[in-house]
Amino acid sequence: MKVILSATPRNLGFESSPFKITQQFVDIMVGIQNNMYGYYKILVLQGLLSARKLMHKLILIVEIMLHGSQLNCFSKENVTLGLRERFHLNMTDEQLKFNVENMIESSLNSLTTRVYDTFQYYINGTSK
Repeated sequence: MKVILSATPRNLGFESSPFKITQQFVDIMVGIQNNMYGYYKILVLQGLLSARKLMHKLILIVEIMLHGSQLNCFSKENVTLGLRERFHLNMTDEQLKFNVENMIESSLNSLTTRVYDTFQYYINGTSK
């Protein structure tokens, strides 16, 4: 949900990576030099390209959920504008590919993700 609506649990907001990719996740793919990691990047790009095609339907669902919602992720102004921007409609497919690769690379073992996971572990007993 964070990557979609810019929300973090308890609205703490200090986890800044585009999404979460832990070392354990990379290990499952047998490292970033493995073909599976490359395949993962392709799947993320294909997922975003597919979601772009359904963007208007997805935004309509979010707009319906906005009305009367008590969820923090819906409390900010222009939530649908922020969501629309995450589809990167101003980018060509090639530019989007480059952007997705940058998002993945910046998410790899993000310090803010590790700090947030440690915080969650000590506060809530949530496993890392």
